[in-house]
Amino acid sequence: MIRYEEALARCMDAVRGGAEVEAALAAVPERYHEQLRRELAFAARLARAAAGAPGPSDAAERLAAARLMAQLQAGRAAGAGGAPPAGGRGFFAAFPRFAFLPLAVAVGGLALLALGVIRPAGGGPGTAEAATLEGVVVDSSMDSITVQTLDSLEEVIVPAGAVVANQDGSRLDVAAIQAGEVVVVKGMRAQKGKLVAKSVERLVEGLQGWCRDRPLRCRELERKLRQAEQQCRQAPQACAAPVDGLPPVIKRAVDIAQLEDLKQRCRSAGQAACQDVVSYCRQNLDVCADSKPPAFPDRPDDLRERVRILEQGCRDRDTLACRQLAQACARLPGVCDAILPATEPPARP
Repeated sequence: MIRYEEALARCMDAVRGGAEVEAALAAVPERYHEQLRRELAFAARLARAAAGAPGPSDAAERLAAARLMAQLQAGRAAGAGGAPPAGGRGFFAAFPRFAFLPLAVAVGGLALLALGVIRPAGGGPGTAEAATLEGVVVDSSMDSITVQTLDSLEEVIVPAGAVVANQDGSRLDVAAIQAGEVVVVKGMRAQKGKLVAKSVERLVEGLQGWCRDRPLRCRELERKLRQAEQQCRQAPQACAAPVDGLPPVIKRAVDIAQLEDLKQRCRSAGQAACQDVVSYCRQNLDVCADSKPPAFPDRPDDLRERVRILEQGCRDRDTLACRQLAQACARLPGVCDAILPATEPPARP
């Protein structure tokens, strides 16, 4: 009776030789199939995505395979299915792997696989399609970045030939991209496989600007991160480090996006929404300190007083006051209920 590690080694050899996952599974005991299927499916997809990359030496392959086997075995023993070591995913090392990725494989093995630990025979990478994603970087290394999109946490392989640049076109290293920055990645994705980047563009606006311009997407990102945080609190044994809430860069961006959303509602919805801005800023002075205030009076009494002044000016045949009165009453109908705004000054006798 063979052990699981032996079954995994046999299946890996079969996949490296070009066999399909199910064909490789047929040669090992059925009780291992479910777990092997998860691990081999990931390895096969990544190998297809990395097809054409220069392969390592035989010694490097053996060493990489041994490391991968050791990480998978350690992950199973820890009950995390191959969770990465602490610190390997920046802030997100605190979160359980299941909170983000459907397949749990050690991050340390990704680069090794990409270099050809498992290489398909026959030369062809299979059907590939162009893909573009935009999201917030949560981790980076010399040859990959991890990007949180609205749909999933994507690990992007960045080969040596990829163009990595700032929004203004200036080049930079992949490792220079920091957590909390926003990137647009264009590349090719093998069928159900990894995204291999052709270009990575770092947006100059950063996370704060991204959240300001896309408040709905920013709040969705916050929701996903809070869900992951909650999962970690409920299953602390699956977390690599304690969770202390959202990272400051994300929390700050979300707070500013919420303020901008309230200000926009104030401009379009009027009095009640403007009061929401006032209340929010009283509770979040640091968030509002650097933000331009919206054009609205502070208290309802100020609104009524302004309307009375405009109404009197309109009665005094001030055309500008009449127009401003009409605009104010269109935005704030509740304040103007007792006033009949005149869009033109009264006719002269």
